[in-house]
Amino acid sequence: MTQRHPGVPMSKSVISILESGFKPSVSFGQLVEASRNVAYKFPLASNRIETVCKGSQTLMNEVEEHARSTRPIAHERVVRLAGAFLDYKRDHGSQVEKGIYKGMKIAEFFDRLIRKRPLVFMMSTDLFLLSTGESGGDGAELFDRIGTDMQQFPFVLKCLMSYEEIEIAALMGISTPTHFINDGSRENRGIPTSNHEAKGIYIALVGCRFERKSRMEYKHMVVTPEQNTISNGYGRDMSKEGLLYHWAKLYGVEYFPTFAEVEKCEHKLVPLANEPGFFNLSVFRARCRITAETFLVEASERASQEGKPAYCVIVGLGLGVWLKHTCQRQAFVDAFVEVLSVIKLNISVVDFSYIRVSYFDEGSIQSGPNNGLTVKFSQNSPAALLSPPNKYTLVCSYAWDGNAYPGNEYWTESLSASGDPAAACCSTISELQNPDINPYVDGANLHVVKTDA
Repeated sequence: MTQRHPGVPMSKSVISILESGFKPSVSFGQLVEASRNVAYKFPLASNRIETVCKGSQTLMNEVEEHARSTRPIAHERVVRLAGAFLDYKRDHGSQVEKGIYKGMKIAEFFDRLIRKRPLVFMMSTDLFLLSTGESGGDGAELFDRIGTDMQQFPFVLKCLMSYEEIEIAALMGISTPTHFINDGSRENRGIPTSNHEAKGIYIALVGCRFERKSRMEYKHMVVTPEQNTISNGYGRDMSKEGLLYHWAKLYGVEYFPTFAEVEKCEHKLVPLANEPGFFNLSVFRARCRITAETFLVEASERASQEGKPAYCVIVGLGLGVWLKHTCQRQAFVDAFVEVLSVIKLNISVVDFSYIRVSYFDEGSIQSGPNNGLTVKFSQNSPAALLSPPNKYTLVCSYAWDGNAYPGNEYWTESLSASGDPAAACCSTISELQNPDINPYVDGANLHVVKTDA
C-alpha cells in the first residue's frame, strides 16, 4: 500500500527503492560456520542455532527459512528522511561525510545503519564494546567526534555511525521468525524450558533515548533554554535547509520551537519535573505513531503469510530507564490504538505487556476496520503459551538500541539487564538478526512499511 505524505518530499536519493531481487544463498551449514567465525564471543550456547536444532533436519530447514525470511524494516517516511539526509550531507556535510556519502545509494545507507555499530552501546556515558574488542566506560566524546575532522580511529565514520545517523537508525527495526527455547521472561537467562510457544516472529524496535542532552530524540522533543535557541536552528523562522527542518516534517510539524516561544504560550507543552524545560508530547506521539504503524503492519503481513491472525505482544519502548516524562506511557499505547482504528489489519489480539497506563478499557474494539480485535494489558512473557494452541501467529516486539547489535548488554554477559538481552537469550536472534552471520540482514533487503493511514 502506497501513501504520499504531505510535507515529506520525495528525495532524489529515493527514486526506485529496493526492488532488486535480493536473494543471497544461505544454508544451515553456512550460518553455523559464519557464527563460529565471528571475532567476538557468544555468552551462551543454549540459544545458538547449532544447539537448538540438535541435528534435526526439520529444524535445520526451518532455521534456513527463518534466515531467508529475516528483514530489516522501516516506515516509508523514514526512508524518505534518509534520502533527505544524504542529499543534505552531500551538499553541506563535513569533508569526511562528503567522502563517505558520495554516490551512496539508499540501500547502502541503510546497510550502514545496520552494520556500523558497536556490539554494546548504553548509558549516558556511551559505554561501548566494539566487535573488534575495544571497550570503554565513557565513549561520549569519541562518538561525538565521528564524522568530523577530529574523529579518531576506530571511532571514524568509515567504521561506525555518527550520532546523526544513529537518530535515523533508531527508527528502523529487524523482523525475524525464530524458535524460542523458553518463554522469554526478563530473567530467562537462556535456560531451556518446555512450557512456551515453539516459534514466533521477533521484531526489534527502538524507543526514544533522552540520556544525553542535545542528542537523539532529545533534540526534537525536549525544549530547554540552552538548546532551543534561534542560533541552534530552532523557532518559527528555522531554516528549511537544515536537518531539523526535515525532522520536523517527519513528525508533521512546521518547526521545533524555541524556549522563548514556548514560554510565551505559543505552544502548549508539558513542563519537565526535574529540570527547566518542557516536553513536546505531540512530537513524541508522532514518533510513536511511526513505530506503531511499522510494527502492526509488519505483524499483519507476517501473520497473513502463515494464514493465521496475529497475536501481538507489545512491550514498552524507552518507557523504563530512558523515560523522560510519565505521560509517555499513555501516549505510546494511544498511538497503537489510533493505528488500529484506521488501518485494517490481520490481527486478533494486541497484548500490551508490562505497560502501566492511567486509563484504557480492556476488551474488544467494537467499531472501525478491526471490529472484534481484543486489546489487553498483561504481565505475560513474550513467548508464553497461547490459547487455544495453533490459532495465532505470535508476533512479539523487543526493545533494541539504535547503536548496538541485537542483544546489546547480552554481549557483556549481562543476560537479564534489560529486555534486549532477555530477547537474545530466549531466541535465535543473536545469530539470525546479526549482519555478520545472516546475509539477509542487509540494507538491500530493507522492507519498506507503507500504509494508507
